[in-house]
Amino acid sequence: MKVRKYSASEEKTILTALIVHDHILGRIHEAMSGGKMPFRNKWSNLICRWCFQYFDKYKKAPRRDIQNIFLRFSQEERDEDTISIIDAFLSTLSRSYAALSSELNEDYVVDMAARFFNKIRLEKTADDIQTAIERNDIDEAQLAFSSYEPVAFGSNGFVHPFSKAQASKTMRYLLEGERSIVKFSGALDEFLSPFFEREGFISFAGPEKRGKSFWLTEVVWRAIRQRRRVMYYSFGDMSENQVQARLYCRATERALFAADIQYPLAIRKLKSKDEANRSNVQVRHETRHVKGLSMSSIKRAAYKLNAVTASRQPKLKLRCAGGYVVSASEIEREVQEFSKDGWPPDLVVIDYADLLKAESQTLKQDVRHQINASWVILRRISLDYKCLVVTATQAAASSYDAWTIRKKDFSEDKRKNAHVTGMLGINQTSDEKEKGVYRLNWVFLRNGKWSDSKVVWTAGDLNTARPCIISSW
Repeated sequence: MKVRKYSASEEKTILTALIVHDHILGRIHEAMSGGKMPFRNKWSNLICRWCFQYFDKYKKAPRRDIQNIFLRFSQEERDEDTISIIDAFLSTLSRSYAALSSELNEDYVVDMAARFFNKIRLEKTADDIQTAIERNDIDEAQLAFSSYEPVAFGSNGFVHPFSKAQASKTMRYLLEGERSIVKFSGALDEFLSPFFEREGFISFAGPEKRGKSFWLTEVVWRAIRQRRRVMYYSFGDMSENQVQARLYCRATERALFAADIQYPLAIRKLKSKDEANRSNVQVRHETRHVKGLSMSSIKRAAYKLNAVTASRQPKLKLRCAGGYVVSASEIEREVQEFSKDGWPPDLVVIDYADLLKAESQTLKQDVRHQINASWVILRRISLDYKCLVVTATQAAASSYDAWTIRKKDFSEDKRKNAHVTGMLGINQTSDEKEKGVYRLNWVFLRNGKWSDSKVVWTAGDLNTARPCIISSW
């Protein structure tokens, strides 16, 4: 049998999942148990068999025990090619098997495995049919055709909700924290983090120059520090250099150029019965001198980021383009391509959705229908690829002087509310802007208890690209 050399692909992702992820291994093992080994080559099927046998005995993935299994195998096996390839593959895995497990998107990997194994079965069936036809054996060709049985253990299609497997999967989603993609800190964490979840679709809303891009950058930075794979799109307003400079400011906690900043130490809402003064807030600052960006500071920040994430591969992919150049369907195709290459994103950030190119099938339609089509696709990305999608949208002129942004304060199409799982208002008076203060409110939230009048207060410094340094109720 010809042993194929290993390459970074769907095969690597599936094999890695079998080694490190209990639930993925359990779901694939249950469906494949008793059947033929699903991979094309000997070494992949060997690893698969080891994982299945380990699960039979211990009901969990082998993780670092796979090294001991391989060691015993290498002492008895004479096939040097197979030993060399398996050794090379295992050496690419991180020493932190638990961290590898946490990076995997369970449902997406299971769906990927179903497609991958079905492709292999179809190739084998096609080869058998072709061989029979070349021998002019039509009966054998028909038998090969009828014997094809697709693999079916993915998360798509019909399911039995009250089966043990489905109930277990849903409870893991609810209880084990797998769905949380981005975590914040302080009062902001309690307000936002439960809803920045896998399969979610969140949009910030605010009038122009209200800080939407700063908040999206904050989401991106927190996500990559938390070992999430992030696709970050920036359209129209900033160049690639400007976007990267802002990320460098956030990473280094420096300004573009040396400056004295007002660093917030404490924030307190002042009680008042006067509705006109309800935005009155007290922030205690201290003056701090921050240095400007430099190559050495960016290098140190990159080193710290790598140390925190303990990853050899970058967690962030950035694409900048002009407004109305990239469509939502193009983003969907790129998500699909990265996922097939073994890099399924946990988070897709679009700055911002109002600048997406209209879909080709909507060009003759009203602009409201064009926008709605784009938002439908963004929601589909979050569902089909089990990721979180975060974007921003322009609020209507009525939001400029409003205390909090509400459902009526939207431009173009109010159906945006129908597609998101949460819409966040970015609120700020001129006095609050001077103090570096924002008020965030949930304009709409699909799950959980909420009120569009309830706000969380944040104080930050935009010179260093930090809209939230401290937060409070």
